[in-house]
Parts: sequence; C-alpha cells; structure tokens
Amino acid sequence: MRDLIIRLDAEAAQGPLAPVLPQLREKWEADGATVYISTPSLVQEPQQTGIIVFERRVRSEYDPVQKLWTPLDEEQIQRESTRLHIVAPETLQDLVRRGSLAEALLRATPPALGPNVHVETPARHVLMILGLDAYFKQLRTAQHRAYTEHVRQRVLHGQSSTRLHLPSEEDARADIDKALLRLQMLHACYVVQVPQVHDAVDHLYSIACDVSIRPYKLLEGRREAPTRASRTITGPSPLATFRGARRRPFTPSRNDIPPSIR
Repeated sequence: MRDLIIRLDAEAAQGPLAPVLPQLREKWEADGATVYISTPSLVQEPQQTGIIVFERRVRSEYDPVQKLWTPLDEEQIQRESTRLHIVAPETLQDLVRRGSLAEALLRATPPALGPNVHVETPARHVLMILGLDAYFKQLRTAQHRAYTEHVRQRVLHGQSSTRLHLPSEEDARADIDKALLRLQMLHACYVVQVPQVHDAVDHLYSIACDVSIRPYKLLEGRREAPTRASRTITGPSPLATFRGARRRPFTPSRNDIPPSIR
C-alpha cells in the first residue's frame, strides 16, 4: 500500500468518521499509505456526504509482450476511479425524503487534485452507511416512548384514549431500501452498510487494500501477469515419468502425473 495516496474531504474527517479517524489513519499509514485531509472550504457549500478518493504513484508500466514492468522516466500520480461516500443515517433519511440522494452522490465534489494528477474515468461510486440499523432501533424506541407518554397523559386527565399518529419507522425504512436499490440499478453504485461507526475501520482498510492491488488483479484477470514456466517431465512410459519426477529436485503436482497412474 506504499504507492497509495488517500484523500479525505472535511465532511468525511469531521463528520461520521471523526470518532475513528485517528485509528483509521494510523492503520493506513502503518501499511505505507499517504493520507491527506482537506481543509474546509469557505467558498464551497457544505456537502451532504463525506468523500474519500484514492490516488496511486505510478513508477512503471507493464509490457504485455515481454511480460515485464518497465520503469518510467518520472513518477506519475493517477487518481483511481473508486469514490467512497460516507453518510450518517440521519443524513441518508433526509436525502431520501427530499428525493436528492442520487444527485448528492453524483454531483458531490471530490477533494482537490494534486499537481500532475491523471484522472481515471468514469468514477465508481461506493456508498457507505454507518449505523443504519442502530438508528432505526433508536427511532423505534423513541416512538414507543412517545406513544406511552401520550397514553399516560390521556389517562391522568381522564380523557378517552385516541390514536397518536407517528411517522412509521417501517415506511421510512422501506423508502430508504427503495432509494438504495434504485441507486444500485440505475447508477451502478455499490452500497455498504456498516453496523457501527467503529466497524467502518476494518471496512475502509479492506477497501484501500483492494484498491492498492487492483492493477495486479486486472493483469491476472487478463492472464497477462508474469508466470513461472512449468516443467514438463516425460519418460518412455507413465511409470518411468512418475519415477523420474520423484528423482527430480522438485515434487510434481497432480497435473504432472498421468491419469493412468494417479
């Protein structure tokens, strides 16, 4: 991860991730990543979601013909396509109620680019929601307390009990689920729900690790990565081949043994 640069905007650093930011930053930097936190802008309007972007120091490029990494004349900085949006459940519910969730994500301004940074497009959005289930549990508890207090006051004043109309927690959750599904289907946004804020440390660290090894995983997917040449041992007969392999300095794999003597 030593070639990775992680940039957090002010909303991500001072918002939902504030309690775990020191631990998260220490974990990233322990693996060699460089972490930058943007300062709040006085001109730009505050954003609804915190944003984390990744950049990579590119010192060499892969030659698919020679299957070698060729050093570059000078180091380049390339911004990765992954764009993380961190949102609290209260903000998420407000965005869904106003119908502006997709707009808030797609039009959010990422942290400023550094000098000589190449941008990889298009951006791939990842929405991380912190503590959604716990938020609705607290909301449900508050509604039950409000209803109990309402009934108690009616009984104390000798009034007949009437139904208290409170916003339904199930309806709000259904609206959020529909909005998230629409976000995934129409905008190819990946949604991650984290039970608690402290659990976000491991999730964000895992995402950073995946981004750091992405070029090598792409090479493996295209079968262009350098591979060790396999040695084929042959003999006058399958048994001689097997015995000859046993006298070699390395142990043959199952694929090296003919099917007739397996």
